[in-house]
Amino acid sequence: MDLTVKDTVWSLLIASTFYWVNFIAVGQSSVQKCLALPTFKEIKKAFFIFAIGWGLLLLGSVYIGLLIYAKYNKCDPILTKKIQVADQILPYYILNVINKVPGLGGLFIASIFSGGISTLSAALNALSCTIYNDFIAVFMPLDYPQEKVGKILKLTVVLVGIICTVLVFIIEQLGSILPLAISLPSISAGPLVGLFLMGMLVPSINSKGALYGSILSVILLIVMILGSFYYKMQKLITFETKPTSTQSCSTPYNVTTTLRTKDTDWKPFYLFRISFYYYSLIGICVVFIVGWIVSYFSKADEKQVEKKLICPLMHWAMSDDLLPPTYSVVKESVELTE
Repeated sequence: MDLTVKDTVWSLLIASTFYWVNFIAVGQSSVQKCLALPTFKEIKKAFFIFAIGWGLLLLGSVYIGLLIYAKYNKCDPILTKKIQVADQILPYYILNVINKVPGLGGLFIASIFSGGISTLSAALNALSCTIYNDFIAVFMPLDYPQEKVGKILKLTVVLVGIICTVLVFIIEQLGSILPLAISLPSISAGPLVGLFLMGMLVPSINSKGALYGSILSVILLIVMILGSFYYKMQKLITFETKPTSTQSCSTPYNVTTTLRTKDTDWKPFYLFRISFYYYSLIGICVVFIVGWIVSYFSKADEKQVEKKLICPLMHWAMSDDLLPPTYSVVKESVELTE
């Protein structure tokens, strides 16, 4: 249950679930795809296919990881300086194992690029639509031609793509790709999922509670993530890895290990040492706690919402004397008729 341990059963099964809820359930890219389908039946079918494909992808990734460790645990290519970072070990393994089959290495690289570009294009498309609707459409007339809207969206995609390309040179300095791929999206994923869950489960939440809860959640996650990256770059935070050596290498290697002899007992603040898998869950908890407290002390602005907007499991928390507006109108008309 130690939150500072990177990989545990709880971090992978529980904390990661809340991270993926953002992309699958409330994320812009996923919602946009759902709205493009004609019926709710088609949406469920799409998610069913997605679950099968994604499950096979994860099982394949785990299996390849086991194969790589079985092959290189006695001759670590990082210790022998054949690769510089752990992210390079998969292409190194593929090229090392299938180099005798002509063209197979190129096919692997092509598949990696096609999968990455497919995901990237969907994300850029969703991002351009969000930017247009939130920051550009408000200044456009209602009868603005759709052809010109399409050109603006394409231009936005190009500009965002250029920014992403430039950011690559910064991102590569921040260490392994997996902590980055989970940590940075968690800044928005945690508060966003928290807002949706809070709106579905807590009838007493008002706009002030939602606003302040999400703002404080974003600020806390930014501080935690930036602090964590800083201490990782200073080698003050390290994650335990599987034991490896060079004893089975065909060529003997002399591996020297540099130990930190200063401030060995000092550790960074606990929040900076928490595993990146928990960032989204922490953001959700902050939104709930702060949002409920602020809403409790601002009850003057509280308004009863319709029961259909609240999860049926939480209907017990709603006031019976405050009925939804539609039901109140029907009841009053019946009384007047009588």
